[in-house]
Amino acid sequence: MPIRGLTDRVTPSFPRLGKLRKGGESVERKRKDGSTYNTYGEDLSYFRFTAEGGRSDIQDMFEQIFGPQPAVIHAFLPRATPEEVFPTWREKWVSGGLLHRCDGEMMTLWRDEKGKMRSDSKPCPYFGKEQTEEESRRDPPCKEVGRLSLIVPELVRAGFVGYVTLETHSKNDLTAIQACLLAAAEARGDNPLGLRGIEFVLKRELRTISTPSSDGKRARRDKWMVVIEPAADWVRLQLDMAHRLTMGLPEPAKMIASSTEETPEVEEADFDEIPDIEDETLEAIEEEIEQHQQLPSDPQATLAPEPKKHPAIRDLDQATLEAFVAAACKRYVATPVALLTALSANRWKDVPITTIEAKAVLDEKLGKKE
Repeated sequence: MPIRGLTDRVTPSFPRLGKLRKGGESVERKRKDGSTYNTYGEDLSYFRFTAEGGRSDIQDMFEQIFGPQPAVIHAFLPRATPEEVFPTWREKWVSGGLLHRCDGEMMTLWRDEKGKMRSDSKPCPYFGKEQTEEESRRDPPCKEVGRLSLIVPELVRAGFVGYVTLETHSKNDLTAIQACLLAAAEARGDNPLGLRGIEFVLKRELRTISTPSSDGKRARRDKWMVVIEPAADWVRLQLDMAHRLTMGLPEPAKMIASSTEETPEVEEADFDEIPDIEDETLEAIEEEIEQHQQLPSDPQATLAPEPKKHPAIRDLDQATLEAFVAAACKRYVATPVALLTALSANRWKDVPITTIEAKAVLDEKLGKKE
């Protein structure tokens, strides 16, 4: 039986393995009066991964898999709805921890005068409040933040079970990520799995956005934004299913699922009274992946003709094929599903590997020499 007020408030969760950050480490700057303050670091064209608790084993494994400057990461989402997997808030943090969390108008969590965290609703003290630059410096208002929970399959296969959190304070990122998740959830229709089981591609892209200037006006500047989108194979599957419905064709029983302004990053103080993100176990993800990797159970179901295989893998046995895929993925930072699907279906342009390079990787793995 759960303990009232303690274990009855715990949500299903695996540990957090680390964070994906957009910018460099914070930089100390000086004001005109000689005082110092920390601001966000340089805008990066890649994700900066920091392992939870400074664990070197997780950090080393991540960099071994993706390299020190990954710009593209494939991942799955642990929850069914955008609200569950990508909670967005306005928050104010101080050295002692979270001061308050709100939706922009009403606080859902706030610390009272005695330092106790409260969850009864209360108006945000900064809602509708106009502040000068000096007032904002003395009493910084709450800032936007979004935290996207991700399951990185390569880390799970390496023995690290848990979530990686992408944290962003950019208004453009918040709206773009939310829009993509809503579109993917809508495409799933009434499927109870929702966003779970869909392979997503997370990447950095240079885009021109409107940002404020020191003179109070706005200017167009290039910024490295976060982009998330479903893997191309999943989108193709949805289009094919929609086409079948439009033409009145039977739906296949099963198919292979192939796969603004930047605000300073808030340095979160330790605070263990409240779960940071509500998480969910990995079983649902693994179950759907296994389900989609099976062939149609209905022998009468209409199947596409078996595609020709890439010359480099046409005559390989299963063990050698798996060795090749592992070696190619390590070199080109691609997921096994995406790599093998593209090579097998003659869609070689989807993966950064040519026939000659594929043979070189294979020869290297098998110890062959020219």
